[in-house]
Amino acid sequence: MNFFHGENRRHTYFEGWYLKHQARGRTLALIPGFGIDAAGNRQAFLQIITDEASHWLPFDFAVFQARRRPFGVRLGDNLFTERGISLHIDTPEVQLHGRLQYGTLTPLGSDIMGPFRFAPRMECRHGVLSMHHGLQGRLSFQGKTLDFDGGIGYMEMDWGTSFPSDYLWTQCVMPEEDCAVMASVARIPYLGLRFQGCIAAVLYRGREIRLATYHGVKISQYSENGLVLQQKPFCLKVEAADRTAHPLKAPARGGMSRLVRESASCPARYRLYERERVLFDITSPCASFERMA
Repeated sequence: MNFFHGENRRHTYFEGWYLKHQARGRTLALIPGFGIDAAGNRQAFLQIITDEASHWLPFDFAVFQARRRPFGVRLGDNLFTERGISLHIDTPEVQLHGRLQYGTLTPLGSDIMGPFRFAPRMECRHGVLSMHHGLQGRLSFQGKTLDFDGGIGYMEMDWGTSFPSDYLWTQCVMPEEDCAVMASVARIPYLGLRFQGCIAAVLYRGREIRLATYHGVKISQYSENGLVLQQKPFCLKVEAADRTAHPLKAPARGGMSRLVRESASCPARYRLYERERVLFDITSPCASFERMA
């Protein structure tokens, strides 16, 4: 997998990376990225999501750097890599400093886009860098120490021209059950048509289970409160509750002009069935949900 695709883009393009960190009931998600609108105006940014709030930090595009392999993104003095992050942010709104080290990443066995990775002119593409990995280190955020020793991380990326106009995304790592889930359903425009697409991956006790449009998944239920996916012999059910969502900027034709709302950490129930057998039924307090409609 390439981790950067935008080196030759001149207009109508975005690319962003989602790095989530959780430990001791605390969540910190970071989204470094950039957008180029239809007029060619470029802007780099960092979005920060915590349990309590979200923050948007614009950067001059001149301080943005990224490489295709291995994963590496730089925003000025802030570095994001497959080995960890180093942060030096001091603005009137946000003070965030420190370093975190990542353990061995857990990528999927193959590209989550499946054969759609070869389809030209798709509005948005998605990549999963790591379904879960360990964390070590501490950060100072708004003057308070966040201890991430022994925590768990997750990494993914998106690139293209715009986010879908209607989508739901959820992700959760449940280390005590050796389980990680990522699922997304979206209304996808393609070559003058629109279809409802799905990509989902479950890692459970060393087993990878993929549910996706290219495998014939049926989206039986889909709302801001969850989803039900059926793909013989599996059925994945996700239900969210008591969500406090914070605003995030999202791309539309390259410009970061839309708003979505994300709960970086909220209670959710994940159930996976194989035929009539329940593989797992787990309620986690630290699921992530994002919805645009």
